[in-house]
Amino acid sequence: MAMFGSLVSWSSTFCQRYEELTLECFIFFNKFLKFYKSTKKFWELEYTESFSVGGHSFRYATASSAVLPRSAENFENKYPALLGDDYDNISRLRQIFNRLPGRLYGYIWNLMTPVATDFKTAFSERNTFKEFYRDHSTKKGSSSKVVACFLQQAFGIEALPIDTWVKTFIYYPLGLSPKDNGKGEPPSNLQDDLYSKYNRLDKLEKLIWASSMGNKTNKKVFLDILWCQRYGTDKGGKGPTRGANPLSCSMCILRNECLSYNNIKGETIFVSGKKTELASEMKKNNAFFGVLTDNEIPRKVYTLNQGRLIERDSHTGLDVPSVTKVKAGRMNMNAFVELVQ
Repeated sequence: MAMFGSLVSWSSTFCQRYEELTLECFIFFNKFLKFYKSTKKFWELEYTESFSVGGHSFRYATASSAVLPRSAENFENKYPALLGDDYDNISRLRQIFNRLPGRLYGYIWNLMTPVATDFKTAFSERNTFKEFYRDHSTKKGSSSKVVACFLQQAFGIEALPIDTWVKTFIYYPLGLSPKDNGKGEPPSNLQDDLYSKYNRLDKLEKLIWASSMGNKTNKKVFLDILWCQRYGTDKGGKGPTRGANPLSCSMCILRNECLSYNNIKGETIFVSGKKTELASEMKKNNAFFGVLTDNEIPRKVYTLNQGRLIERDSHTGLDVPSVTKVKAGRMNMNAFVELVQ
């Protein structure tokens, strides 16, 4: 009885929540310990490379295509022989994560990394996390967005997980990259700019999330704002986001206060009812925006990218009445918006 009391006292003192993981103290979690041992074996097998940030070391998997296979078939072909008796546990975890190996790899990274590198210590300085997210978020097997959520919610550390909604809010309403198509990851210089201009990124993220979810779920108060965050073509997630452009900005009641709109409203745009003519004029004058009309009704917005016209927005979901008519030719963007609104 005395020994049991001592054991409980020890576990209560040293094995509490996060510390249970960092100290590998799972004496009351036998089932989890079974999976943990198999996970650790997988970690030692595949996460063999490392990088350093702020004097702290982090592991990741080599970029070889044979390491951490993405398809379930390749996963099942590779690991039974390598993992032996531990394969069933790892396979069970993959099943839990919707049968997707990629999610399993992120789970393993987020579970095992704190054992070697204490998150609370490593990321207590905001610049350390900025460097980690900026320079190493694409390392194979890691899951930097989940780490950002974990740091923010568990420890109150200033960290900003950047998904599509957060990214588009940064680009457009915050005006850090008004003409970006929203498809790629934020470049390093933009992330540096974000950290230099804004403090308490955790609170900023809560504001972004609240507004983005209202926008995403079409709540009535959001129907006339933040069109820039949504996809504007039939390609959906494979296409560009609308961004700040003549058509979506004309529908947004926040444009007079919008940093992105104020950045681009003085630009010259071209309007035409024929795509070939629109392309010719935009290329000739190196204009970034062009508006394609149908019977003089503005319907689509194109951007010029390396000499190619890219559809950025269409009228779908936007309330452009048929009585709105715009003549073909060169226009100031602000004049176009005032005409269409």
